[in-house]
Amino acid sequence: MTREVARLALLLLLGLPLTAIVGLFVGGTLADVLGAAGFNLAVLALGALASTVAAHRGLPPRSRPLVPAFGVQGAHAVWLLTAVLLRRQWGGLIDVLAIAGPLIWLGARPERRPAAVLLIAHGIESLLLLFQWARDPDPGAQLPVLVSHLSLRLAGALLTVRALQTIWRRDRRPVPRLG
Repeated sequence: MTREVARLALLLLLGLPLTAIVGLFVGGTLADVLGAAGFNLAVLALGALASTVAAHRGLPPRSRPLVPAFGVQGAHAVWLLTAVLLRRQWGGLIDVLAIAGPLIWLGARPERRPAAVLLIAHGIESLLLLFQWARDPDPGAQLPVLVSHLSLRLAGALLTVRALQTIWRRDRRPVPRLG
């Protein structure tokens, strides 16, 4: 199991920054044509693609139902990471690690404790985002960003819960005997 954790961590912790850098270039190109929406969509799409491929290659067979959850949460992490790189606000790395760390742990061990840590991290990050939004001098201008972040967190959490239900239900099934 340790080898699986190391492989998944390597794939995500190297893949997320590389994808964010590629996303900056691709998104920057699309931003010239489509504006900020093109940038955001390009970064999210690249993040989802890279995270889905990394999860498919790195997750142990038992954890494969988590691939869609990894795709959404990985896309969000890449999007956050591009914002960190663009704005040079290095404190935002905490947000990225709050997703990536528990996600790696959950992928290696799809059990209650890592699931709780991931879901609690999403809850805390969502509350912090709401507080930040409420304190903004122009909260109306920040509403699309708030809705985007909360939607990605909610989608990631729901996909995670659904995948865990599948994994845990499969674990409870009796193994058929051969012969």
